[in-house]
Amino acid sequence: MKALMKYLFPLIFLFLILSCNNSEYNKEIKKVDASSQKIILNEELNISFQLPKEWLEMPASLSEKLVGRITQKGEDEFIIYTPKSFYYNENSNSLFRIGSVKLKDNLLDKLSIENYITIFEKYNKSLIFETSNLDNSNFPIKQIKIIRGNLVSYKFLFLNFNKEIIQFDFSITEENNVNLFPTIVASVHSIKLL
Repeated sequence: MKALMKYLFPLIFLFLILSCNNSEYNKEIKKVDASSQKIILNEELNISFQLPKEWLEMPASLSEKLVGRITQKGEDEFIIYTPKSFYYNENSNSLFRIGSVKLKDNLLDKLSIENYITIFEKYNKSLIFETSNLDNSNFPIKQIKIIRGNLVSYKFLFLNFNKEIIQFDFSITEENNVNLFPTIVASVHSIKLL
């Protein structure tokens, strides 16, 4: 009996660890560095959130150069992403943009997040990407992970109270992904609709 108990307890413990679902993992991520970060209020997009650890607001001069580059003809001529705020992480050379997503020329009566993803998939077949729902108790958030060589991009899409699609867009190098991802997700979990 003692020999059986000796092996039974480790097996039960292992089973409990393996049976933990993603929501438990997400709950742990929500706690990462979220309490000590600066709260950003964006009245134009009707949201507030906590900035991820070690990310800073980008100077206006640099933001203007980026906006010029982004608004040129891009990967997808049908979707217009208009960044309103820019942040960067100097230690990892990473970029974080926040803005709204619209369809060019009103091709559909109303753009939904699902339509956006369908259009994105159709015109970016060469990219490696995956979509998932981010567990969030307040409102649904769709996550898109895109890999281009050594660059990993995360797009977090959700609707504000005006039914506009808001996109949090992070671009980081693959080697920094493991370290930055928990603070990124913690920041996304901190989003509040105004």
